Amino acid sequence: MSAKLRGAIPTHPSAQVQTVLRWLEALSDGDIETLNELLAPEFESRMGPESVKKPANSKEASLEFLKALNKQLFTEMSFDIHEIIEGEGRVVVHLTTDGKTITNHPYKHKLIQIHHLKSEGGKLQITSVFEFMDSLYVAGAFAAEKERQTAIGLEPTIF
Repeated sequence: MSAKLRGAIPTHPSAQVQTVLRWLEALSDGDIETLNELLAPEFESRMGPESVKKPANSKEASLEFLKALNKQLFTEMSFDIHEIIEGEGRVVVHLTTDGKTITNHPYKHKLIQIHHLKSEGGKLQITSVFEFMDSLYVAGAFAAEKERQTAIGLEPTIF
């Protein structure tokens, strides 16, 4: 694993956990090609709590959103993994995103991701990710970053 993933990473992770760690590594690298490969055609991402009021995203919409995040919000991103819990067809990760925004401000946010996986033709793919986040922190951080970017003449569309 890269230095972009730190913390409670198993010494001998299962195939499911390896797939989720590849997902996190690809997220931190902005590697859309690998993300596309890891996601099943029927992939769906959802965010919680319900107060976020964000509808589920398809695979295509999720990849577009992640591309925009890497272009318009983050210059650096890594993950501190606190705990991984695994069951058949699912991996839950408690982690902290540790990043830097385009305006050079820190972004540090704790969350839980629940990944559902399937095996098809001997290949594991992620069918869904539910991300439970600190919505108050994320809303404030995004609003502040949008204000900073606008002040320096950028026109972010992700917010």
